[in-house]
Amino acid sequence: MHKILFKEKRSIILNSINNFLIFSAFFLIFYFYHKTVIYDRFYLQTIVLLMILGIYLVSIFKLKIGFYIFVFLIPLLNTVCTIIGIRNVNIILYLFFALFLGFLINRFKSNDENDARFIYETEIAKPVLIFIIILVVSAAITIYRYANFVPFITSKFHDLTVNSAGHNSTGAITWTLRYLFYYIVGFGLIFIVFNILKTKKDFFITIAIIFSSSLIVIVAGFYQKYFNPGFGNISFWIDAGRVNSTFTDPNALGSYIILLFPLFISTIIFLKKWYLKLLTIIFLLLFLFLGVISASRNAFLSIIISVGIFAIIGLSAALRHFIKKKIKEPNKSALLSAGVIVLLIIIMISAFGGILLKTDLFDPIAEIKETGIILVDRVGETINVYYETLKSDGFYQAIRDISSGREILWRQAIYMFKDHPVSGVGQGAYFIEISDYHHRYHRGFHILDFAGNYYLQILSELGLVGIILILFIFFLIIKKSLGYFLDKNKNNLLKNEDWFLSGLLVSFISMLALFFLGPHTNFIEIQFLFSLIIGLIMAYIRINYKDDSNRKYTNNYLKIGGLRQIRFDLPSAISLLFIMVLFVITLLFGSTTDLSINIKQTLYDFENNYGFYSQESGGGMDFRWTEIEASEVIDREGNKIIIPVKSINPVKYEDPSYVKIIIDNSLMQKVVLKDKEWHNIEIDLKDFNKEEITLTFSMNHSWIPKETGLSNDTRELGIQVGEYGFID
Repeated sequence: MHKILFKEKRSIILNSINNFLIFSAFFLIFYFYHKTVIYDRFYLQTIVLLMILGIYLVSIFKLKIGFYIFVFLIPLLNTVCTIIGIRNVNIILYLFFALFLGFLINRFKSNDENDARFIYETEIAKPVLIFIIILVVSAAITIYRYANFVPFITSKFHDLTVNSAGHNSTGAITWTLRYLFYYIVGFGLIFIVFNILKTKKDFFITIAIIFSSSLIVIVAGFYQKYFNPGFGNISFWIDAGRVNSTFTDPNALGSYIILLFPLFISTIIFLKKWYLKLLTIIFLLLFLFLGVISASRNAFLSIIISVGIFAIIGLSAALRHFIKKKIKEPNKSALLSAGVIVLLIIIMISAFGGILLKTDLFDPIAEIKETGIILVDRVGETINVYYETLKSDGFYQAIRDISSGREILWRQAIYMFKDHPVSGVGQGAYFIEISDYHHRYHRGFHILDFAGNYYLQILSELGLVGIILILFIFFLIIKKSLGYFLDKNKNNLLKNEDWFLSGLLVSFISMLALFFLGPHTNFIEIQFLFSLIIGLIMAYIRINYKDDSNRKYTNNYLKIGGLRQIRFDLPSAISLLFIMVLFVITLLFGSTTDLSINIKQTLYDFENNYGFYSQESGGGMDFRWTEIEASEVIDREGNKIIIPVKSINPVKYEDPSYVKIIIDNSLMQKVVLKDKEWHNIEIDLKDFNKEEITLTFSMNHSWIPKETGLSNDTRELGIQVGEYGFID
């Protein structure tokens, strides 16, 4: 009896320690990231911190309420800083931190074993876990690269220029961390949704909250369009006549429309009362008008895709129902009706494809004129340019001309992938590296932007490993959803409410299609909304898995388990380890060669010269004092370089001066200077075939003359370096 009690008590203590460590780890990560935020207004900082505290406390005691508040706020807080006129603060991101920490505490304190257990869809959780590990490893190496490999090259951090656009190390590191969070928090929200939505009531409340916040988005958009164009908007979009409502910019608003439009269609189909359908249709029309005034071509295209998918689903369902009903009494009428339905589907697909092909049927398209409606004019202009270029220069050039500069961004992403096919250039690094690729391939093109294509951005930043993982995750989500429909249909278990899952799936697929035209989830609000859609898909399937008494069917498309169920067999584990090692090695190699600061600056016309004082003369020598570390770009004028160095080591240091001489990223010599004489250090440069090289000195200590009583000189001094000489 005592042994049993002891084991139970020990288990409770170990579990408490484990929970404390998990919470502390996430808390410290979130805390230190939030420490980097700069609030230009004290009152905003106070309000945001109170909101963070509020959601955290509510989530601890009423987790679903905290979640509902967060969902409601996702689309609404993104222009607060623009309205106030200060630098941007990602308020919704920090509110998610509070929600996630509250979620952890809520689970840890639960007395119900089922509520306290974290659950996953184990088949999807495996590639997600691997992808997160890849993200973290890639971000760590990328950050280390932008820190110039402290302490191996230098002993302290220097805020260097990292690209030809002039971005510095601090900015590049912050950027990398920012987009690491953007990726990871999306998976975190999916995890929360899957764990806390347990009933259909929870699901429908979440849908209702999404619609309720969209009403505010519509009102804000109309106010911005007709009363105050500058409300939460910037001059660039105001001049273009486009509104962003409560979103970062009009393109983010377009992505929001992409995600919500299919849910409106599902709701209209689901509702039974005619007046509710009518109200929803009016709501939808207002929502669509918001898309018109945002002038987002992506949203317009997505609506066409969504309508097409719903039409195919509806016609297919009608055809299936018709055939089942008439199969016992086959007649010419039935076959004729079925043929008409199939023909309609073929015509719809052909009509959509015909726009992209060169045919005389679409000659009138070239005559589209301006209407004064910005969206219509933008779409019309796109079609005109496409059609005219298609006739004269062919399909490829037509795509280039309507890409609005994206085509060059796409090509840069492909070049990055070709240079680093396994690992890419590093998580979040596309934006930082693109200026150097412009310098290399398109010197007249200076736009710094994202890749203009979600898949190409993943490919450029995370290589083959990253793109295969993310595509596999997307495939599994679609597989689970289609498996649900196929099993339910096979056993005549489909219900009217399943249209909501159809809407969510169409929303998901529409966004996957639009990812070809932009990495829309780089907007944090869109990342959360897209992740919310995925979470709702998985939660809906899980809820029906739980409620369905006929378990033999539901087991086919959902595998629920805890962390212990996410296991890899030995061959899989070995393969994953091999891939991880290969990924790390290739990214490290790229980061120390053509992606490193020291090598890039000699290729792309920017320099980091630091640590050298002005030239002096003494003892018949011209020389420069260094600080404890010094670096500069020099011309390579021979196969060997002669570097005169001298140390004046004060009495206070018992150790001699140790000097590391580094060229590019390679330690060439470690020199020990025990006396106060000049020493000529000879270094072979045959392995360096560039016209310029980066020469770095790093000392074990420095000294200040005034502190030693030698003079009033307050400079930090390292060694004296004479004029370089070269020999062949």
